[in-house]
Amino acid sequence: MTADTPVPFDPYRNWLGIASHEQPANHYRLLAIKVFEDDPQAIARAADERMAHVKTFQTGRHSELSQQVLNELAAARVCLLDPERKAAYDAALQERLMRDRAAPGGAIEAMLPPEVPRATLAQTLLAPLRRMALRGPSWSRLLRRWWGPVVAVLVAICVMLAIVALAKKFAPPESPPAKTSGTP
Repeated sequence: MTADTPVPFDPYRNWLGIASHEQPANHYRLLAIKVFEDDPQAIARAADERMAHVKTFQTGRHSELSQQVLNELAAARVCLLDPERKAAYDAALQERLMRDRAAPGGAIEAMLPPEVPRATLAQTLLAPLRRMALRGPSWSRLLRRWWGPVVAVLVAICVMLAIVALAKKFAPPESPPAKTSGTP
């Protein structure tokens, strides 16, 4: 492209962080969850988060694209939350992934730039996973995961403080030490 040609808008890259070489994305990549995720709550939560994010673009310049992406996210959600559909989808995806790995010059090697030597193939493929591991979980996930236990501990501390305060309030007064008669 020349400097005068505008770069076409890519909603998958701009809104969902899915690079062009990862497109078309499978359902798991669309929802940003691990491949073959089994936890229905994790799937539903991820779909809801992604859809809420894309909905913020519904009234903007790319409203038609946002509706298209929302439809794909909804289809991924419905498919992965239905056990029968998920099983069929997973089998097809597994077959496609195995076929791509087995084929010489398959999809994985096709994604690499020509100057990447074969020795660094594993390093190139694992680099995004390492970056994700270094970043750690998002704050929103941490907050959701730890919110309940943190609140429970705070409530327990408050209850204990209230018990101590009540015990001090209703405890019998201490008697002053008895005076002894005699020489000082």
